[in-house]
Amino acid sequence: MRDELRELEEEMEFKLEVHDVDAQQGSKERYNDLVPVLLWGQDIICYHRLDKTLLGRALGVGG
Repeated sequence: MRDELRELEEEMEFKLEVHDVDAQQGSKERYNDLVPVLLWGQDIICYHRLDKTLLGRALGVGG
């Protein structure tokens, strides 16, 4: 998912931040079964696989 998102960063005008779920307190318990998980703030956009349509909706652009 990370590689796909890196390819879309410029096109869809967002900045990807990658965080290690295991390294952040509370994140492991919350997201461990969903990794990889894509968040917009605290909202889950998608998990396991990138959903470009849902990403586009979250960003307010075509997906």
